Amino acid sequence: MKRLLTSILMLLSVMIVLAQQVVHTVQRGETLESIAQKYYVSVDALKLANPDAAELFYIGMKLNIPKVNESEHPSYVPQHENEMVETIQQTPSYESISHVSSNYIDVSESLSLKNTWHIAFRLGPSFYNSEKTGGMKKEYGYSSTYSQSWGFEAAFGAHYYILDNLYVSGMLGYNQASSSLSMNSIGSYNSTSVVSHNISMPIEVGAYIPISKNIGFVLEAGPTLLYAVDGYTKINKEKISFSKLEDDYDVKIDRFGAFLRVGGGFSLWGFRIQGYYGIPLSKFAGASEKKNFWGITLGSEM
Repeated sequence: MKRLLTSILMLLSVMIVLAQQVVHTVQRGETLESIAQKYYVSVDALKLANPDAAELFYIGMKLNIPKVNESEHPSYVPQHENEMVETIQQTPSYESISHVSSNYIDVSESLSLKNTWHIAFRLGPSFYNSEKTGGMKKEYGYSSTYSQSWGFEAAFGAHYYILDNLYVSGMLGYNQASSSLSMNSIGSYNSTSVVSHNISMPIEVGAYIPISKNIGFVLEAGPTLLYAVDGYTKINKEKISFSKLEDDYDVKIDRFGAFLRVGGGFSLWGFRIQGYYGIPLSKFAGASEKKNFWGITLGSEM
């Protein structure tokens, strides 16, 4: 019976200790030094309570905060809301309440670290379509047609983190879309190509999933809006600009367009390698047809 009572008392003691244990979740922008200062403990004491943090420190990590000796730090105010309420109730003086209120404001400011801006850029090729559309061997020779489409983009903008690892992205850049059609036969060759120079505006929602301190997965999805500022059609060696086609030949150019981008990749020390799948929301200049495509981008977040 005594052993049972002893065991129960030990269990209750452990539960009380655990209940009093303060656990801090690492936020973006925090360091061991800033967390130690926030809870009035030394960096060595924080490392002793969290041995893994000395070598691996990342956003979302749970840190056990060692108990503070209040006699050594009389200005210490507990970080939990319930403890702050108790402090106010026990020390109703104006000076104490003012101190707790100012400390509470500091906590709110630390939480605002979640909402941060990060400069970002990316560039890379895209591939719309490439195929041999026909071919026939005849008595007089061999004829075939071959079409291909490709593109290139470069964009600069920012990521705004609305949560620890969730952000919205707004960028502005340049997008080139090109398509060509060639026809080959014995004794003749004809080609037609279209090239458009577009202002692009990618608007996306992204998620960063950390694996370690400097490595993680990236997922992004959202529309990219396009406007063809300039471009041309080339028939064999003759170039005809979009403006000339519209003014002299009464040809309508689809200058506005959009596509949906869905992709993901890796982030390594701030540099990103991503692949994506593009789904046209409308036909846009330079794309031979309204077909899905894919692309690769290299980028960075600073």
